Amino acid sequence: MNVVCCQVDFILADIELIGTEFLSFWISLAKYITLIEKIVALLSIFLKNYMKYNYNDADSYYRKESGFDSLNY
Repeated sequence: MNVVCCQVDFILADIELIGTEFLSFWISLAKYITLIEKIVALLSIFLKNYMKYNYNDADSYYRKESGFDSLNY
């Protein structure tokens, strides 16, 4: 009977260890996903501002070259 109880205790300890490792894996994965989301958000803000300023500069350049001004429109 002691052998059976001991084996059950080992099995339960293994299940608990596997559950802890599984939970640890998902927590670390969630941290990496959150980090990636923050990096993507920063890149999108940077690209949005970059495109806004560069598009306006290019737009004003072509307006001057073509003689079209938004004030006359």
